[in-house]
Amino acid sequence: MAKFPYDDEYMTYDYRSHRYILTPKAVLDELGENLDIILVNADPVTRNAFLKKISRTVYNYIKQQSSSFAYIEYILAKDSRLRDTIKEMLISQVEYMLTDGAVADYSGVNLAKGQFPDLYKMRGDAKVSDTVVTESHKILPYYGFCLCCNSMSMPRLARCALYRGY
Repeated sequence: MAKFPYDDEYMTYDYRSHRYILTPKAVLDELGENLDIILVNADPVTRNAFLKKISRTVYNYIKQQSSSFAYIEYILAKDSRLRDTIKEMLISQVEYMLTDGAVADYSGVNLAKGQFPDLYKMRGDAKVSDTVVTESHKILPYYGFCLCCNSMSMPRLARCALYRGY
């Protein structure tokens, strides 16, 4: 039986940042995209930086939505049932960023007009893929924690069920 977290050919676990990070093989096998071809100046450092950014974006979204990230971070690392979901969220985020670009990084500054738009109006909640949003709100209520409510005060799922209108 595997000890969690663990590394394999599709994901590695970074013990310093406490996050899973996809491997280039995962992107190639799951999406058919070769990062060495897609990324400009695709040396190993650039490729790894891109994959770390994917992981950071997904984990930061979860962190921003929660009031107990240490607890969630532990669950994401240790529960074997979540490993495939984490991989799915990371793959979805790669696909999103390759398709739509890193929307969260756009400054929105129009130098020609000297305008600085409201970043929320420009970006909205467009930092992560829909899969990341959906899975984040689906998997964690099982552990008695609801991202949408930032709470553990009500019994498991009750508050999330109220939020979702069940």
